[in-house]
Amino acid sequence: MMKKTLILGVISAVVFSCGNGLPEIAPTLKSEKLPHDSDDPAIWINHKNPEQSIVFGTDKDEIDGGVYALFLDVKIIK
Repeated sequence: MMKKTLILGVISAVVFSCGNGLPEIAPTLKSEKLPHDSDDPAIWINHKNPEQSIVFGTDKDEIDGGVYALFLDVKIIK
């Protein structure tokens, strides 16, 4: 019982200590506009030429969703 109370207390302290005091972080780059809300990013790293690495993201839609690939300058690879 004591262990559960301690764990619950620690979790509560962590959740409530965050509050609204977190700083806002602005993006340094934004991708081209995609048709829908893209998420689930993955990054393929080209170890021989890191500038040619690719970011993948899923664009979830029942009709015309898919996987998008973007260069590191966030331009869509066509």
